[in-house]
Amino acid sequence: MLTLLIDTNIYLDVILKREPFFAESAKILSLADGINICFFITATTVVNMYYILRKVKGRDIALSYLKKTVNTDGIDLLAVDKRVILESLHSDMTDFEDAVQASAADFEGINYIITRNVKDFRQSPVPAISPEKLLQKLEMGHV
Repeated sequence: MLTLLIDTNIYLDVILKREPFFAESAKILSLADGINICFFITATTVVNMYYILRKVKGRDIALSYLKKTVNTDGIDLLAVDKRVILESLHSDMTDFEDAVQASAADFEGINYIITRNVKDFRQSPVPAISPEKLLQKLEMGHV
């Protein structure tokens, strides 16, 4: 089973229809219906999505999107607990939010972090890959 942690920016690309990223991000999220792929997001992703969506779309729409995301089959939540925070605080990653996601993914044994900001995850214990690269690997049967 392929396990993927979806970075916040991928969800926001789809929900906010951000170009030029919308199409590839939407393709990634459509894979959540796949039998051999399990998606994860961190609890912090839900909080960050709410914060951004509330500013752009308002509270009610933000909550509606979050309910849909959290209730989608094939998408599970990763806890952000003390051990994740402690590992993140000792991480060599420069962005703390990314370090939290990487640490949570590491503890869960996730295969890849899907993000547009691959460079921010260079020090991650879990390899990061762009939506484009993941789609290419899937087409070629390399994952």
